[in-house]
Amino acid sequence: MKRVFWITVVAAGMFSLLSANVLFAELLAVVGKPAPNVVGSTIDTEEPFSMSRAPDKVKVVNFFNRTCVPCVQEMPEFAEMEKRHPKVLFYAVHVPWKKDGNVDAAGVKKFVGSLKAHVRTVLVGGVKLRELYGFKQLPLTVVLDGDNVVRAVVDGMNIPMVEKAVAALEGK
Repeated sequence: MKRVFWITVVAAGMFSLLSANVLFAELLAVVGKPAPNVVGSTIDTEEPFSMSRAPDKVKVVNFFNRTCVPCVQEMPEFAEMEKRHPKVLFYAVHVPWKKDGNVDAAGVKKFVGSLKAHVRTVLVGGVKLRELYGFKQLPLTVVLDGDNVVRAVVDGMNIPMVEKAVAALEGK
């Protein structure tokens, strides 16, 4: 009985590892390409936003959902990173996980306000964004150069990796 259990656990682990490698390959496919445009509205001004019209600076785009525990845990670290890199634009993009794509704007605004992080939070209504960037889980952080070309994709909580990508683009 124990032998069957361990074989099942090992097989499940190998499947997870294989799935993670496929996911990572999909994410890497966008590196070096123009970033898919993020369109939505900001929570501070509620004005329309388009990443393609964002200033030509290095950008860190963090995709999150307020119900995602790792997303919530890394937000304060992104706020600190934003302070360390004043010439870099930091965006937090709320991605709905429900199939209808509806976003609870008031809930997201309250959530972000409670963290005192990400002034440039952008609300995005629609699940199409996940398809454009090829991700299937959150959090996900994408680092763009001044021409909106994807230079790094960081899946999961990995602030040191994001810092490294930003420093490379800043020439540090």
